[in-house]
Amino acid sequence: MQRTPPPKRMGTQRKFKNFVLYILISVVLLFAWIGIIGSVFFSDVGPFFPSAAGQSAMVEEPTPTPSPATPTPEALAMVAESAPEMAVQPAPQPFVIPTAEPGGRIVSIHPRSGEIGWWASDGARSSGVDSFAYVGQSGGDTFISAMQFDLSQIPAGVPLREITLRLNGLRADRLDPEVGGIWSIEILSPGVLPNLIRTDFSTLYTAPRAVNLFTLEAADLEPGRENFKTFDIITTQWLQQQILSGNRTLIMRILYTGAGGESLFAWDSGLGAVSAGNHPTLVFSLGAEPLTPQPPVIVTPTPQPENVLTAAAHSIIATADAERFGTPTPLPYYMVIATPTATPFVVTNTPTPENQMTAAVMIAEATAIAVTTGTATPLPPNVVTATPTPMDTAIPTPPLIAMLADMTATPTPTLMPTPPSVIPAELVGQILFWRSEEAGRGGRLHALNPRTGALAMLSQDWPYRLAKSKETVAPYGGLSVIVQEDIARVPQVKIYDPTYNVTRDLTRTDGWSFDPVWSPQGDLIAFVSQEPGNDEIFTIEPDGSNMRRLTHNSWEWDKHPSWSPDGNQIIFWSNRESGRRQLWIMDKDGNNQRRLLESPYEDWDPVWVK
Repeated sequence: MQRTPPPKRMGTQRKFKNFVLYILISVVLLFAWIGIIGSVFFSDVGPFFPSAAGQSAMVEEPTPTPSPATPTPEALAMVAESAPEMAVQPAPQPFVIPTAEPGGRIVSIHPRSGEIGWWASDGARSSGVDSFAYVGQSGGDTFISAMQFDLSQIPAGVPLREITLRLNGLRADRLDPEVGGIWSIEILSPGVLPNLIRTDFSTLYTAPRAVNLFTLEAADLEPGRENFKTFDIITTQWLQQQILSGNRTLIMRILYTGAGGESLFAWDSGLGAVSAGNHPTLVFSLGAEPLTPQPPVIVTPTPQPENVLTAAAHSIIATADAERFGTPTPLPYYMVIATPTATPFVVTNTPTPENQMTAAVMIAEATAIAVTTGTATPLPPNVVTATPTPMDTAIPTPPLIAMLADMTATPTPTLMPTPPSVIPAELVGQILFWRSEEAGRGGRLHALNPRTGALAMLSQDWPYRLAKSKETVAPYGGLSVIVQEDIARVPQVKIYDPTYNVTRDLTRTDGWSFDPVWSPQGDLIAFVSQEPGNDEIFTIEPDGSNMRRLTHNSWEWDKHPSWSPDGNQIIFWSNRESGRRQLWIMDKDGNNQRRLLESPYEDWDPVWVK
């Protein structure tokens, strides 16, 4: 009989197998879920399970952010054609003040009031206190500017290591970059302009230059921008030699050259109400000064060659020495050239022939001597001709006053040996002034009687000088008004006390103040000031209070005031209306200004005799 396992046991084994299979399936599913979760949360460190081949299992990575494609040359060309052109200008580099060498120092110099201005080709010009230094073309006129530097702060003999000119732009509303043009900054030859601010356009424009310093174009100019230039070594050495030679003034000129059109630019003068205070400045870097004054080294000048062959031989020798030994050492600043002084050789002058026949005989004799003996030896440079002393001949002195209505010829002025110290009574109350028939010519002294209008000519000028000397003295004596420069080198009116030899400031203006005159009552002082931009007349009390402007002239000059004897009127000269110097008069408060004398001539510098 076949045996079969009991049914209960077989059921138990089947259950056990099913349980084990369930456990295995659960474990597999658990690890599968763990792998899926790990691949999602830890994808940045690589897959969680390795594959059968030992490689990482594939996981889904995030989509990368698209980067811009590299442009092709064709694309760049298309962009360049479609984009507008933009000129990129390099930013101007600011000027850096140099550091002085050991023992040296830095000195900055700028023009003072009255030492910088502009000139126009139509005759207009600034008075020396304008804020703008115009250069260019506007309204059909050419504008130029110039500035003067006082080099007295630079000691002679001190090495000039570096020199820089600084200019600051101020106004460009009439600057046209499309017109173009060149602005040239030049140094003028020394001594060509003894009075810069009083010169005219033509003289300044044609004055010879010594150095063409540098040039600027329209792109270099804009308000607030600084233009600066450091001198080259040749210009620096030239300027040092000028200082050694005693030239203490340096004048620079700015010219404009254009092909047409109008373009005007203005640099800052450092003066006036509109200025930003940026003066044109020369910055000197000086070397160490000598510890002790050097004794002069005396050298003898090279003798003048006797002929052309000797001069050529000297030149060949000098050239050979330079090629063999190099450039000679520059002469020191304390060198003095000895100039031999020849002993004078006195000869007597040829007497004047008494008549025409004697003169003919003397000429024939001189011709015969020249034919027989040859040309006479030239006289040496140290010849002195003995001039006989003329005999003292009494010359009748012409009358002091000659009435123009009674004159038939111009009297010849004669100087008196000792002028009187008292003004003639007939001149008291009259107005003395100078008159010239043409501008620029010397004048003759005239007298005007303001009551009758009668004119007279004076043959001597001592009454004018005496009357003018009394204008600056206080009527109660002792004090006087003078003109002295202040600490900024600007002329100012001051009161001088001779008893204690002291001065007291009366004006403190930015522009020049001058021509002071004391009123006969002693309560006011009239003077001229350039504070408004041109020459205007002011009054001020002796204690410095109540400064009052009397004239308001659009022309250049209202000058040389003089009080009437009663102190109620002031006479002066002005170029208003006519353009010529003419005599004007006004009340002491500035009212009732009128021309005193209708004159076709130049009349100036009046003094009302008191």
